[in-house]
Amino acid sequence: MARHEITHERCTAFSQLQRQLEEFTTDSSLVARVRNPRAWSRMVDIDADFYCAMCSRPIALMETAVWNGGAQKKCARVTANTARMAGLPAYIALYHLDDAGAIDRLRVTRIVPDYYEFGTMSVSEFANLVLALHVEHEEDHCEYMRGLNGTGSGNNGALVTTIGNPASRTTYDDKFADYEDPFADE
Repeated sequence: MARHEITHERCTAFSQLQRQLEEFTTDSSLVARVRNPRAWSRMVDIDADFYCAMCSRPIALMETAVWNGGAQKKCARVTANTARMAGLPAYIALYHLDDAGAIDRLRVTRIVPDYYEFGTMSVSEFANLVLALHVEHEEDHCEYMRGLNGTGSGNNGALVTTIGNPASRTTYDDKFADYEDPFADE
């Protein structure tokens, strides 16, 4: 993401195409082989993929939603599964907007590797959480830094795990085991 907004516009053409993709399919033999012909084109957009600017490796995934009296949780099952497969932490950040439309506080929850509610935090506290993810990456995983100093410092995740209680081992799947998938019967 660019440091500053460039166009101040959002193109939704690809999102619209994805919602209509089934209408454009011409290979009926492939459609016949898929288990759920009405759900094969499902996708999600992951709201944030924090990455290292030095080695370009991903550091964490995040789903976001406005919290102003609306959503108190956000479904992030696909993002959680993607994070597990990639060996990354994943978070949900619900943000509150002040009267001027700026984010003034957030409710952050880690959903992978273990479920932990950080609770309400200021923008500064959120920035420190993201900074801790970057520091942990640079010290233990960054390919660029390994090239500079050997194998890393051996922090082994101490920074970020001290921010969230690792004793809480409830998983995202455990927390939302009763979640009804609205597309399950399609």
